[in-house]
Amino acid sequence: YALAVPGTLLTHNFDPATTILTVTFDATGNEKAGPLLFLPETWFKELPTILLNGRSIGYERDAVSQRVLLDWDGQVGLFELVVR
Repeated sequence: YALAVPGTLLTHNFDPATTILTVTFDATGNEKAGPLLFLPETWFKELPTILLNGRSIGYERDAVSQRVLLDWDGQVGLFELVVR
């Protein structure tokens, strides 16, 4: 699940049948940090693909906390984040 997003969270959905997490948010551009996700090995044994507005992005999952902090460069607009 998303622990935090830059801007306003609009939707958040995790489907356990497909293990797909979808999050939408509206960023103002003033945010200092990117999305913070909790991607536990319980659901994501292998590192899943993360798409931001349809583009695959690289990341690292912390082995202990199982969290992922995505890089963010202060973008403005509506965003869809999909983890699959």
